[in-house]
Order: sequence, then structure tokens, then C-alpha cells
Amino acid sequence: MPHQTVILRHQLPDGSVHYDWLLAVDEPPKKNLLSWRCVKRPDFIPVGGGVRVERMADHRPIYLEYEGPISADRGSVERLAEGWWSPIGELDVATKSLSLAVEWLGELLREHWVIDAHEARRLQ
Repeated sequence: MPHQTVILRHQLPDGSVHYDWLLAVDEPPKKNLLSWRCVKRPDFIPVGGGVRVERMADHRPIYLEYEGPISADRGSVERLAEGWWSPIGELDVATKSLSLAVEWLGELLREHWVIDAHEARRLQ
């Protein structure tokens, strides 16, 4: 069964920007979202390319829909892309590596990704 995914543009109070890639692990999302900080937009990475990522604390499911300021002066987020993802093989959220297929809303392509501790790579 596919799960929701979003990419958020996170602007910090100092003006710097990074992207948060969030993956729901159940439907409807009840558990917190698997979360990675990316230096570039993952949905713009070409086939064979990669992006440096940093695993973050899991985010609340509200961030699948939320856009706007973040409490405690942590900046603001804007939703840039949304879609569906499915694990390739067994889903083990405790592992530091994850293989997944992603379909972005409005796209006909099914992308294959591998995310590990430091990089997300688009294989197809």
C-alpha cells in the first residue's frame, strides 16, 4: 500500500534554506513521519544523481499538509511537492538505509530511490 510523502522548503530565521523530505509509514498517518534534511530538492535530482541528506527527528503527521510559520522561531515551511511512496522489499524503519519507489503528484514516472545515512540516490 502506498504512503504519503512531501517535500517542504524550510526557511530558517537567518534566511538559510534546506528541504525536508518526509515519509509517512502508515495510512492514514498516525505515526510520526520519517524525516530527512536535504541540501537540494530531491524531486529535481536527475536519474543517477544524488543529494546529501541528514536524518532528522521524526516529524508530526500535520506536516504532510501544513505550510506556514513554525513555533519557537524556527522559520517557516512551504510544501513544494507531494506524492506517494512504497518500500522496495521489506520496510524496516529502524534501518539507516531505505529503498523506495516514489510517484510525485502530477508525474507519470515512478522513481526508484535509495536513502542511506548520508545520501539519497535516484536510480530510475
